[in-house]
Amino acid sequence: MSLVQIARVALAALCAALSFLVAPAAWGDLAAPVVSFSPTTITAGSNATLTILLDNNPPGNPNSIAFTANYPANLVNAATPGLTNDCGGTARAASLGTSLSLSGGSMSGNKTCTVTVSVTACIAGNYSVGGFLVTSSTNNPTAGSATLTVTGNSRGDAGTSTVSAAPGSVPANGVTTATITVTLRSFCGTPVSGKTITLGQGAGSSIISPARASPTAW
Repeated sequence: MSLVQIARVALAALCAALSFLVAPAAWGDLAAPVVSFSPTTITAGSNATLTILLDNNPPGNPNSIAFTANYPANLVNAATPGLTNDCGGTARAASLGTSLSLSGGSMSGNKTCTVTVSVTACIAGNYSVGGFLVTSSTNNPTAGSATLTVTGNSRGDAGTSTVSAAPGSVPANGVTTATITVTLRSFCGTPVSGKTITLGQGAGSSIISPARASPTAW
């Protein structure tokens, strides 16, 4: 090998070494977080699982990992969020809240971890989550995004639906005409249509006769 060839090989090795030293992001640290929904399509009022996956590439060992994933309007955490976190630190997702967050997370080695929560929506549409910044002690990648498709009408919820009667009482042994109004709403308060409601007569001696219904469509 000539001196020129030897010099070229040495120069190439030196350049590779310098690149390794000045550009650690090329060979380590957190990758862009992956956002996903499972399933990707639900009916209104049903639940899907939102997953944020973090992937660490050594030699970096990031700590102080934090992010906040804010949801678009009408997408919320389920009433029972079912929050899970194996990334360390503290994950937060309030019941019927509009975000999922992590603070103080940490990772080491060539590993992945996830933060998950159940989400739902009362209104049909496409809901995208992602594009949020993840901060850490090593680098600050931006998350990808995923879309949840919500179809159909939401189911009724006993906690927000109401039943009222006017008048609310009748004289003993008397006969009167009363209007019973049922307002069927989803858990987030939006009107629900296209459902069948059956009213049962409670305890007591009163008799509802004849029973007639005049449904109102929203």
